Amino acid sequence: MEKYKNDIKDEINKRWENELKQKFNKMMEPKLKKAYDDFHNNLDLITNSTIEKLEIDLLPEKNRLSANLVPNKESNKLINPILICLSNIDAFRNLGFIRDKNAIIKNLSEKINNNLFTPISKLMLKLWTTKEGKCDPKEVDNKLKVLMKEDYRGEDPGVIINFILNKLNEEIYMSQDILKDKNTKGIIENNFFISAIMTYTCDSFGKDSEPNKIKEKEKVLNLYINEPDNITGIGRLNQTSFNDFSFMLIKDFDVKKRCEICQRTHMLRAGKIIDDLGNYLILNLNRENDKERNMNFNYPTKFNFKDISKEKEKENSTYELVSVIMDNKIGIADGEEVMVEDEKIEIKTYSKNFNDNRWYLYTEKKISAVQNESEIISKKNALILIYRKLKN
Repeated sequence: MEKYKNDIKDEINKRWENELKQKFNKMMEPKLKKAYDDFHNNLDLITNSTIEKLEIDLLPEKNRLSANLVPNKESNKLINPILICLSNIDAFRNLGFIRDKNAIIKNLSEKINNNLFTPISKLMLKLWTTKEGKCDPKEVDNKLKVLMKEDYRGEDPGVIINFILNKLNEEIYMSQDILKDKNTKGIIENNFFISAIMTYTCDSFGKDSEPNKIKEKEKVLNLYINEPDNITGIGRLNQTSFNDFSFMLIKDFDVKKRCEICQRTHMLRAGKIIDDLGNYLILNLNRENDKERNMNFNYPTKFNFKDISKEKEKENSTYELVSVIMDNKIGIADGEEVMVEDEKIEIKTYSKNFNDNRWYLYTEKKISAVQNESEIISKKNALILIYRKLKN
């Protein structure tokens, strides 16, 4: 009996080695590999999510008010006010706190030599977490000098803001494949982009002919504060307001352009319609045709979307004023308006804090709470206006 048992055992071992072992290994190998890969993938997910959570948990607590910026005499004097203004917009501030921040920084460092996202996100983090009075914007400033080139020294704040928003949007889109938060991709576009429609009317087929329409996307909207217009009568009392909004959107009403209706190149009447807005509207008060600032511009602290667009029926959202950048180019001496010399011009930023809903004034020297909100209105010295969409 013992001999039979040993013979059977030997036969089983022999068949195992010669036939079954190879088949078993072939069958089990992919299953074992899959189990091994699943284990390591799950381990990586747990590790990465733990690291991300630790990074978020380790972020310093946000201050209720942003810090100020260190002035730099070598910098364009518009840069600091613009950065302060943008940092007081919650969507822009969040560039320093978004979940994908470090991944975007790493991705951009591998793709391009110079990027703006890295210094901007670092500055936003510092401005809203530092316990010191001021932050140094040198890294952002130096990067803007390199990226903007000759435009860096320009005197138009709208050009600078437009560049910053456009560059950040491009860089975030460059990193869209590695984004984990679906809201990160549109953080600039959804909050700041404006949908506008340019219209070009040809009189060849009568004044009531349908204009050619071209849809555009903009980040900063220019309002042209021009001298009084003899045709429209706009500004005849040396003042304009939001009632003239659609007229102020156009720099030149007559433009030489190929007409898609009559297929000729000739002078067309230009118009502009605001089709849609994001969560913020940035207005650049362009005084290219009013360098002496003879015109007064009356801007509201609130407006409704229908007040600036007549294109079609839309949700009639309300927007409130939350930031104003202004200078002191027009001063008062002996009860009369005078032009201040360029070297004596100072720029200040008013921002409505989204935590306590109060207005604050940022100058090179200090931050102070605004006691009289009428000072946020300047008919001749306002440069930039920012409005925020109110939640229903």
